Amino acid sequence: MKYADTIQSFDFALITQAAANAQYLHTSKVLQSIPGVSSGPFGMTPDAIKASPEYKKAKAEYESAFQGLRAINSVLNSKFKKQYMAHIRAKREAELKGME
Repeated sequence: MKYADTIQSFDFALITQAAANAQYLHTSKVLQSIPGVSSGPFGMTPDAIKASPEYKKAKAEYESAFQGLRAINSVLNSKFKKQYMAHIRAKREAELKGME
C-alpha cells in the first residue's frame, strides 16, 4: 500500500503505525508458534519445516506485515519528521519520569 499518498495527518499516521505494528507482532507470533521453527542448529529453521505449506503461508503473511510497518515508518520519518521526533522525545521523557 502506498501510505504516502493516503496519509494526510500525523495523528492518523500514528494510528496506522500502531495497527501495522500490532499486525506485525501477531504474524510474528503465528510464525514462531509453528512446531519446529528455530529448532535447528544455532536456532535456524530446518529446510523440512520451511517447505511446509503452513510455514510458507505464515512467512508470507509475516513478510507482508513487515513491509507494511516499514512503509508507514518511512512516511512518518519523511512526511512528519519533526512531529514524530517530538512525539518520540515526549514518550521517552514520560518513561524516564515513570522510572524515578
